[in-house]
Amino acid sequence: MQGLAIHDEIAAFLSQQPELSATAENPWVVFAKAEYQDRFSSFEAAYEYAAGKFDSGKFLIRNVRAEPSFIPLMYANK
Repeated sequence: MQGLAIHDEIAAFLSQQPELSATAENPWVVFAKAEYQDRFSSFEAAYEYAAGKFDSGKFLIRNVRAEPSFIPLMYANK
């Protein structure tokens, strides 16, 4: 199975997320080339930066203040 085009960026984000989350300002971060690039106050500003500097689909934008993903648990009793 082939990995995601941004697998390295995701891994870099996950490894640096605790340090990036320590700063409250500018929650939107950009990762490209498997490295942290910069942080921004809005998604739009982060996207404008990344889209102008990196190839399409070759960067990751994440909000370090975002809640963790939640998958609801369903319980059925017979």
